[in-house]
Amino acid sequence: MAGWLAGVAGWLWDLNGFTLYYKDLFHPFRYLSISGGLFLLLYSLWRKDPVFILGQIFGIFVYGRNLFLISREKRRGNA
Repeated sequence: MAGWLAGVAGWLWDLNGFTLYYKDLFHPFRYLSISGGLFLLLYSLWRKDPVFILGQIFGIFVYGRNLFLISREKRRGNA
């Protein structure tokens, strides 16, 4: 639930033009989300629950993609 609320808050933040502040504010949150997702992925693998596994893989992919895009933007000097 907290991840969903953070996503909605970030989306609203982005709509209002606070993109750079949003990225700086939620950058550590993405690392925490990836680490939490990895722990939950390990737990889902232990339980052998395919829906749980796919959900965690999707979440890890989304946060990893966001971190990749932010780091690429910073390397270009836009952030």
